[in-house]
Amino acid sequence: MRSKWGQNVDAEVENLMGGPAILAFSEDDLIQAVCFLRKEKRFDNAIALVQRLMADRSDISEGTMAKLMHLQAECYYDSGDHGRAIEVYDRILLNGEDIHAFANRGLAYWAMRDTERAIESYKRAAALDPVDSVVLRNLGELYNTREEYNVSLEYLQRAALIKPDDSATFCALGVSYHNLEDWGNAYTALERAIELDPANKVAQLGKSKIERNFLSPSS
Repeated sequence: MRSKWGQNVDAEVENLMGGPAILAFSEDDLIQAVCFLRKEKRFDNAIALVQRLMADRSDISEGTMAKLMHLQAECYYDSGDHGRAIEVYDRILLNGEDIHAFANRGLAYWAMRDTERAIESYKRAAALDPVDSVVLRNLGELYNTREEYNVSLEYLQRAALIKPDDSATFCALGVSYHNLEDWGNAYTALERAIELDPANKVAQLGKSKIERNFLSPSS
């Protein structure tokens, strides 16, 4: 197995894509190659490589092919082609339920501002892993955008219990409380978000706004 990619990017891409050499690479090498191309932001090359592997490497195991398809979908997402990313996740899910495919498909729908399908996909992920704090937090944030603040709180409170050291969760929790005009709980949640991450600017702004407008000097 190769220990390192990237000494000569153009030559390595040509070697992978341009001839029969691809047949000699191990499955681990191929995963490393696609990861390397994604890291280099050569998304088109990474996507094309996975497509070629699907066509030319019938010997690749089901598990490796699933990893390669996930990487392909992530490259589509990273390049801004969220619709194609969703298509790849749909193909992955034809082979069985996959929490990462459901969650990442939800993220792609969210990027397309299709909150209904994003929520549906995240809920499928949550059903597979009810204690995934990121999935729960994202569901909370999605319901917040739909102005369903009480539902948002349910998911965010669960996420905070599971991962009590996540600044982003407490920040989102503070936003939900703020939207419900529950200034005390909003302030507490935002204060906790800042304790966990002093650079959390959203939490800082929210806390300052509450201090200026809603809390008495003695609060």
